[in-house]
Amino acid sequence: MNQVNALEADLGVKLFQRSPRGIVLTEAGESVYKDAKSLLKGYERLIRNAREAASRSPFLIRVGTSFLAPCKILMDLWAEVNDRFPQFKVQIVPFEYTLEELNGETLMMVRRGDSIVLDQIRNEIEKEHPQIQIEDTPYFYDFHVFNQCEQQQCVMLTLAGWADIHPSLKTISVDWNYTMPYGLIYPLKPSEDVLHFLDIITG
Repeated sequence: MNQVNALEADLGVKLFQRSPRGIVLTEAGESVYKDAKSLLKGYERLIRNAREAASRSPFLIRVGTSFLAPCKILMDLWAEVNDRFPQFKVQIVPFEYTLEELNGETLMMVRRGDSIVLDQIRNEIEKEHPQIQIEDTPYFYDFHVFNQCEQQQCVMLTLAGWADIHPSLKTISVDWNYTMPYGLIYPLKPSEDVLHFLDIITG
């Protein structure tokens, strides 16, 4: 009775007509009863459909990958058997790359004195990440340096523009606050044609 009274108070309508002979539904009660039956059927259908969808949906397996912990070996193995397990879906997600991941690795970078920015990067690595071994390279990278990096299986600090120089090396972007000045090199007293070209480029 308390639940019925609470429902009537919540709806703001009288659902039952009470008399000495018993309780009967009012017109509003008949309407609520009819709509409630429809809602209950819809709710049961919702649960049934959700359970059927869950039974059809693949199990989602997230595989982490990073620069020094790639998932290629696992994915190659999975490619051999995945057709036998269609209920599984594999999603590759990246690990956040940090300098700590280079601990114990050799990092090739331009020797100190060539660039203020590179010296700042070196200072941070030497101070905050002494487990990273820095190997000096010449001020100007040439193909020999890239070959050396590939042969020694180490890491090298490069620019995004050099991503496709060596086919055996992969470039991984680093999310940090350092920026490298980049521009065109031209004579101190350029010709009119060069000046015009510079105006076009910078305009």
